[in-house]
Amino acid sequence: MTFLQAADGRWGAKLQIPAEWSVLQDEPDRASWDCGGMAATLEHWREDVAIDGYFLEEFRQDLRLQAALRGGGLVACELRPGLSGVWGLTKEPQRRAKTGSTYRAQLLVPTARGTLCLGALAHEAPPTGKREASLSSADQAQGRDPYGYEYFPAESASPGALPSWRFPTELSLANESDLPDYDLLFEDHALTRVRRLLDELELETTEPSTFRVPRGRVAVGSARFFRPLGFVGQAETLIGEGVRCVRTSFNRYQAELWVAHHPASGRDLLDEAPRIWDEVMVGVPGGPGAVRRIRAETWGQRSGARMDYELGDPERYGVACLLPWGDHLLEVHRLGPVWDWARAQEDLRAIMESLDDEVAPARPSAPEGVTPNGLRRVYRVLSWFAQGDHYLDPAETRLLLEVQRQFQISDEEAVLLAHQASGAGQIRLGRRAAERDLLVRRLVEIVTVDGIFDPSEQRRLVSLAPRIGLDSVAAIRLIQDELE
Repeated sequence: MTFLQAADGRWGAKLQIPAEWSVLQDEPDRASWDCGGMAATLEHWREDVAIDGYFLEEFRQDLRLQAALRGGGLVACELRPGLSGVWGLTKEPQRRAKTGSTYRAQLLVPTARGTLCLGALAHEAPPTGKREASLSSADQAQGRDPYGYEYFPAESASPGALPSWRFPTELSLANESDLPDYDLLFEDHALTRVRRLLDELELETTEPSTFRVPRGRVAVGSARFFRPLGFVGQAETLIGEGVRCVRTSFNRYQAELWVAHHPASGRDLLDEAPRIWDEVMVGVPGGPGAVRRIRAETWGQRSGARMDYELGDPERYGVACLLPWGDHLLEVHRLGPVWDWARAQEDLRAIMESLDDEVAPARPSAPEGVTPNGLRRVYRVLSWFAQGDHYLDPAETRLLLEVQRQFQISDEEAVLLAHQASGAGQIRLGRRAAERDLLVRRLVEIVTVDGIFDPSEQRRLVSLAPRIGLDSVAAIRLIQDELE
């Protein structure tokens, strides 16, 4: 066994490479090998892939849709607990040989340096169809995969309809002969070899990922909602004030979500929406020329404008809404591959239904029962807590700015209080119960704004509690309840 440069641990994991493999590529972020008629690859992605048993079905759907593009279907997709990863296996018709199947496998493993993707690909050798021939026709796939998912046939779409993508017909789906039970009977079959590679290769995580799957509501300004499964990261939006999240999956599939606040001009919303979306689409590659449709829509008790659009290169589908929110407008936007349009619409609907009913006023007044000096003490403690890991998440920064405005603290004084907080020498509270209650409420918001209560935040809270007279157990319980 040898260690190739790409697999020597610098990506957070080590892959033990069999000596008989021939190196085809050895790049900084990718390596590939010829494994004697089968290809293997190892890629390093800098993106975090959120892996959790709660949304294993999301990974399965990713593979179903991707395989359908090539005329195939899902064979298997399960968690790999020992590596905190997830693996998937698909089949599809061979393109060049015009007979037999091609099998693709992937294993995603999160590390402290991003995500590793181990891939394997093998083509069925002639004579093909031996596994399938061992079954009766009654055991062949009947439009469903091993998890019971039913593939719907292509629907006829009228010219110009959005979205236009539909499942292809006559997909090559998994059947009983693709189960691992048959591998012993067909030891040299392409499917057996791919599955064996995933099972037998020695992959060791040297730097485990500390990333935790976000849970609970996300706050974007005065809007709070449940983020769809698997979306992580909080970058700034290109237009408006808000956050931008990404979901990454097999084959580096990426879906984007952003929620942003925009000023309102007072015009009718259906007249205002095209103007705002013209500006938004400038920041989307291929967006200015997108085919789009804008119409009025209602979500529960909320009404606004909805936009559907398709991009040509690469082919993507987006759906967005714009609705009145306080004295301005709120935009919720979901963009992804055109073949994932159904989940894009479902994600948008789920966000709209989870939006909080209460909207914070544009210029909130200072909390009652807390003196100006008390507000400064609370802000100082919040600054100390937020700076504890020497990194301020963009969402935490926005929340601190909101608190600063609400407490009527100037920018110069906020800088001074944050500097005082960095030394921890002035971390204290007054004796008023209102001051303590205000701090607890704001601490819960600081912790839960990114949807994660990580171990370092819990340690800081336990350390802080006795110094300011808080019940750490009760505070932790409040945070956990908020994230449920």
